[in-house]
Amino acid sequence: MSEDSGVVMINLIPVRKGVAPEEFARFSAELDLPTWRAQEVVGSFDAYQVIRRTGDVAEEVDIVEVLEVRSLEEWDRISRTDEAVKPLAATFESLAEPSAMRTIFARRIRAL
Repeated sequence: MSEDSGVVMINLIPVRKGVAPEEFARFSAELDLPTWRAQEVVGSFDAYQVIRRTGDVAEEVDIVEVLEVRSLEEWDRISRTDEAVKPLAATFESLAEPSAMRTIFARRIRAL
């Protein structure tokens, strides 16, 4: 098994100017989540729409995605080559601001 097995990816996603976060949420619920969850490499995938509160430090984040994948290498390969997944990229990029997106890679801390 790869050194990066069991990796959690936390994506902090701002939507493009003029795109409502609800539009990205609809894409996520109808296409992105079901398509990725069908991939064996994905252990779990959840998405969250950020709730705004006065003084928030996450003002530039509209959507948070949390994915647990078996292998980053396998996830990268599937994202580039799988016929079900490839079409998601164009829609994602039309709704989100990829250059401003941030990804945190982590490992789950398990209770003893």
